[in-house]
Amino acid sequence: MKARESLRRADWLRELHGLLLVAVVVSGVVGVVGMIATLTGQPVDIEAPSGGVLRPDSLVNARAGAVIDADASIYLRVEQPSGVQIGLATVAALPTYILATTMLVMLWRLVGEARRTDPFTAATARRLRTLGWLLIVGGPVAWLVEFLARFALSGTVATGGHQATLNLGVPAVWFLAGFGILAISEVVRRGQALRAELDEVV
Repeated sequence: MKARESLRRADWLRELHGLLLVAVVVSGVVGVVGMIATLTGQPVDIEAPSGGVLRPDSLVNARAGAVIDADASIYLRVEQPSGVQIGLATVAALPTYILATTMLVMLWRLVGEARRTDPFTAATARRLRTLGWLLIVGGPVAWLVEFLARFALSGTVATGGHQATLNLGVPAVWFLAGFGILAISEVVRRGQALRAELDEVV
């Protein structure tokens, strides 16, 4: 009974607010540390087409019948990257960190305001719509920019052509998250409108 009563008294908005703060800090620290490591000339792993950098007979410790897939990608480590490689490697990772951190900050502020005031307000619905459209537009844009940077980066280590993995699931996830936030904003807007109608009746 005590455990059940404790769950009933739990302030889940407070818990979520705290978790979002931790996520903001972690996302920001990981992004900053990663960018510092790249900009200070740390080794860079670059995707390249295996068919352009490996001979068909270079496979070892494999059973008979196994061959190298010429269309697959491998990662080559550049111990002393050039300025161009450092710049492209930065662009290939930075947009997602910026977008994710911005999203977490906006959610953290929204949850904090919902704890202090009535969450069913026009301002809350408007902020949720802003966040939803940010994910719908910003997510695919960040994904495309990073893909183009990785594509250009592969040409700096391989002479056989450019290659980068095109993961279409990434923009799909951003679209889904964005439309989910827009749906929540509509629920909040309708709740606010319903409350206004009830206040008029009373």
